[in-house]
Amino acid sequence: MEDKFKGLSYGEVLDLLPNCKNLDDEIEIYKKLVELGEKEIAELKDEEDLLELPTGEAAFCVPDFLDHYAAPMDNLSQIYVRRKEYAKALPLLEQVLPIYRTLEIFNPNYTYQRVYATERLVECLKELGKKNLATLYGYELKHLRSS
Repeated sequence: MEDKFKGLSYGEVLDLLPNCKNLDDEIEIYKKLVELGEKEIAELKDEEDLLELPTGEAAFCVPDFLDHYAAPMDNLSQIYVRRKEYAKALPLLEQVLPIYRTLEIFNPNYTYQRVYATERLVECLKELGKKNLATLYGYELKHLRSS
């Protein structure tokens, strides 16, 4: 199968979203964005690269690759939850939540994204019969909402 996104940058693929004619096209674009984000993460030399993220005033300049990786996974998980495809959404949310937590450490504006992703995670866990995990994440969600 030919990759219709071959040679396109993250930004160029992202620019295709407003022109989607249907949800399947949107899903395909988000999957490609996740793939491109995975490549950026894989290019990190080691975990020491993450320890060099900015703090203080510079924290609002957190490297784009973290958000580029998290945002399409988050958006794709939203689509899957709306379609009640919880088993597809769960692995995406399991990856996106630690990224949002990392981003939140450097920039508290990411808390709201973590809240919404955690809400979806709890919904998925409940629907997939993982009640204990849903309860535990529910405690975290309660804390996040009260913050």
